[in-house]
Formats: sequence, C-alpha cells, structure tokens
Amino acid sequence: MRFVLVLQKQCMFTFVLLFGGLLFFSANELSAQSRVITDMAGRKVTVPEKVLSVFSSNPIGTTLVYCLNPDKLTGLNGAVTSGEKRFLNKKYQSLPVIGAWSGNPKTINKETLLAYHPDLILASPSVNEQIKASETIQEETGIPVVILDQDISQTGKMIRFVADLIGEQRRGEILASYADEVLRENAGLIGSIPVSDRKKVYYAEGPRGLQTDPPHSFHTEVIDIAGAVNVADISGTAQGVVGRTTISFEQVALWNPDLLFVSDNTLADSGKGFYKAIPTDPLWSTIQAVRDGKYYRIPTDPWDWFDRPPSINRLIGIKWAESILYPEKIKFNITEEVKKFYTLFYSVELSDSEVHELLYPSGK
Repeated sequence: MRFVLVLQKQCMFTFVLLFGGLLFFSANELSAQSRVITDMAGRKVTVPEKVLSVFSSNPIGTTLVYCLNPDKLTGLNGAVTSGEKRFLNKKYQSLPVIGAWSGNPKTINKETLLAYHPDLILASPSVNEQIKASETIQEETGIPVVILDQDISQTGKMIRFVADLIGEQRRGEILASYADEVLRENAGLIGSIPVSDRKKVYYAEGPRGLQTDPPHSFHTEVIDIAGAVNVADISGTAQGVVGRTTISFEQVALWNPDLLFVSDNTLADSGKGFYKAIPTDPLWSTIQAVRDGKYYRIPTDPWDWFDRPPSINRLIGIKWAESILYPEKIKFNITEEVKKFYTLFYSVELSDSEVHELLYPSGK
C-alpha cells in the first residue's frame, strides 16, 4: 500500500510538472505568435505575428492590400465594378462581398465576416467616429482592428505600415518609395507657382454635378495638393466624414471656376454621372469653363483617381491633375506616368490606346 501511495505521489508530481510546462510552453508560443503594435490612430493592438488574411472595413484598405498582396484579401466591400473586372485578377473578383461599416451606407455582414474570420481588420479614417466603431467591432468579433491614417501626405507611411503588418515589407518599400517621389516632386512643382496664378477648380459630384466637398476635406485632397484653389467655400455646412454638400447652380456661377473636375464614379453614383450631358445642359453650358471646354472627367478604373475611395490611386490622380492644371510646368509625360503606375501597383501593362481610353473615356 505504501508503495502504491508513493507511486501515486510521484505520478502526481510528474503530471504537475508536465502540465505546468505545457502551460508555460503554450503561453510562450502564443506570445511568440503575436505582437503588440501601435496603429495610426495611436491605439495599442495585439495582432498575429504572421498575417495570412485581411479584411478592410472600406475600400481604402482593400485597395492597398490588393496592391501589396491580393492573395491576403479575405473579402470585398461591395460588388465588383466593370473597372475592377477589367484590371484586377480573377481571384479578387471571386472574393465574397462582406460589406463595409464606414462611409454611407454601412453594409457590414457580421455573420459572413465571422465565417471567414480574417487575421485582422483594417479601418479608416482615424477619426473619433471610426475609432469608436473599430472598438465595437473588435469586441463583437474578437478580431483585432487596426486603424489607418489616410491623409494623402501620409501615403508612404501608410503603405509601409500595412506592409509591415502583413509581412510584405519588400513590396511595400517599392510602392512607398514611389509615393514619396510623387509627393516630393509635387511639392517642388507647386512651390514654383505663385498663389495668384493658381487655377480655381469646382469639384462636381452627384448625378447633376450640384454636390461637392470643401477644401481640406479628405475627399478633395488631390485638388488641394495639386496646387488648385477649390472654390467650394462651404465651411460650416454639414459635410462631416461622408461629405457631398448639395449646392445651387447659382452658387457655382458665382464662384466662376477656371475649370471643372467631374466625378462620374460607379462606386458613388452607380455610373449615373452627368459628364456626357454637360455641353448640352442648358444650365452648365452657360458656365465659362464649360464653354471653353475646360471640364474633365476624373478617371475611375479600377478605382477612382481622386475619391470614393480616397485610395492609393490618388498618387496617379495627383499627376493627372497637375498635367491639366499646369501643363506648361510639368516635366513628365502623363501617358508614361499612367503606364508606370499601373505596372507598379496592378502588374498590368497598358498600351497607348488603353491609357488614352482611361484619360479620355468620352473621346474628348
């Protein structure tokens, strides 16, 4: 009996040692498989050391992850557009639509999100509303949510941050270096243009062109950074994060812009923009810029070059805007710049005719 008791005690001791060691190993293993990062809103977030799948709460992060490594995308924010079908790979086009919870409308399908359970979620912009929403979704799903700063001046930093997050540092550095170069060259160009010589621009949105966003909104950053004067002095109106303030035609006439940048965005307007109708519209045809032919449809494929989403496509949007605003000042060929961007970011080789179609979709 004594022998049995001793043996039992020895077995129990051995079990405790083994169990304790297992717990110690598991804790260390878990620690080794995760890390704490500070996101671009200053939040501490525990994320997996190795990220294999990512979902973004809106197209801003989705576009960036696609350009870094499309295989790491878990799902889409909405139905695939004709531009995406044309330029993006088949695997992307077959991803499930999970929806979005930032912007308007909010369409997130939490059940689908949980079914695919990505390693982490990207969110933006880094404003209080989005931070609160991110905390909620993180608590409800148990999936870490990382917030990005989409300010156009932070593009290179954002690319490097996400690239490090998902283990695509080499690719990220290539894309971020391009972003840094675009912004550096832009600063030199705009610095050479006196404020008094800067072009006045109206950003025409919506099905009738009578919606717009003010200067310093993240929706109009391309206009600001390209050295134009956004005539939409609508400070104090209820634009918020969603934007798109409705104005009157009489107000546009009073602003008397030098030119119009026209949104004809499938994502925002369901392809119902008014660009083609401008020259025959009885109101718009009275605007001097329209009579002079100075109205330009913003390219949109695979994603808008200005806005909705305000994505990394804004880099080529800056080049495009500069080529229209200050053609006598630029030192690049816009056709070659578009080819370079699409090769670098989308791995797509464009012909001259394809670039022309992007730049002049209505043959203008």
